[in-house]
Amino acid sequence: MKRTCFIWVACILCFQITIHGQPLNEVRAGYRAAAESFSACKQLIGKLNILDTAEYPVHAGYRAAAIMMMAKHDGGPSRKFSYFEKGKKLMEKIIQQNPESVELRYLRYAVQSNLPGFLGYKRQMKGDRVFLKNHLPEIDDAELKEMIEEILSR
Repeated sequence: MKRTCFIWVACILCFQITIHGQPLNEVRAGYRAAAESFSACKQLIGKLNILDTAEYPVHAGYRAAAIMMMAKHDGGPSRKFSYFEKGKKLMEKIIQQNPESVELRYLRYAVQSNLPGFLGYKRQMKGDRVFLKNHLPEIDDAELKEMIEEILSR
């Protein structure tokens, strides 16, 4: 009986994750695809828009990064800047609420390292780099660790 209850609870939890939040490995794959494609970027934002920012802060960080990435794919200068500002505000709010999240700090560092300097969004790069280096040994998630090692090696 206990085993049956455990299986049901596990199934319900898996079902909730599928409904409410994409597994992080899928979100990460969507993020990589979003860098290359307007439709993938738009699709990622759409999937992550329905999630509660407080309940899924890392997912919200990926949404913020994808919104900034839309500037690469869509619109003229004012529209591009609008995407950038919207994503930046969301990213900063999420990191302010979750300052010890290694993945959020990785996302901000990744975004900042790929932006042109004239946007003025590079102030936290040195601090984020140090933070990521200091927390790298503690990371158990192999995929995240590899992503961080790759960006720090640049």
